[in-house]
Amino acid sequence: MVVPKRPPHETALEELKKLEGERLWQQGLVKQYHSRLTDIVRTYIEHRFGIIAMEMTTGEIMQSVRNMHFESTSAEKLSHILTLADMVKFAKLQPLPGENEMCMQHAYEFINATKEMKKEVSESQTQTAAA
Repeated sequence: MVVPKRPPHETALEELKKLEGERLWQQGLVKQYHSRLTDIVRTYIEHRFGIIAMEMTTGEIMQSVRNMHFESTSAEKLSHILTLADMVKFAKLQPLPGENEMCMQHAYEFINATKEMKKEVSESQTQTAAA
């Protein structure tokens, strides 16, 4: 018996909740918080859309997303998450608490807005089973 693979959004949302519970930025671990947050989002993008996001720059990811014609608010939220994380990791920016919280909220919203719907999942599983 083959165990069906969990949808990428389920894993990503679970990881976001776990990260939230660790309260990293509240302990002064802002860089680790943003690194983990972007790793979760990039992993989700890889598994959901087949884009090798872990190996791409923010600009490359955003170009790939533009080609997929996401809703503009979803693309803006993704851009905000990735750009702020780049600033934290590479320019040693110290975001305000509200900015850290907003990035987490944007991650949840991006994943929920772009997750596969049940119909898409069942069709792809049917095609896989028939192959």
